[in-house]
Amino acid sequence: MIMMARDGVAGRRGLKRPDLHRLLDWLMQCAKRRHQRIALAVLSDLVLRDIGLTRADVEMEADKPFWQP
Repeated sequence: MIMMARDGVAGRRGLKRPDLHRLLDWLMQCAKRRHQRIALAVLSDLVLRDIGLTRADVEMEADKPFWQP
């Protein structure tokens, strides 16, 4: 499928719609991942034990940058 820009210089000035959608999807995934890591970090040791994680596991996950899966 060929995407047409509104004007001839749109591709040189900014992102095309598919690129913008991919960027927004990636940013949303990063935000969701960061939110989940913060939620995991505040769980009590008792809850972590119930789900089979240690505090060290959680710290290692929470210390990852938001862009890293």
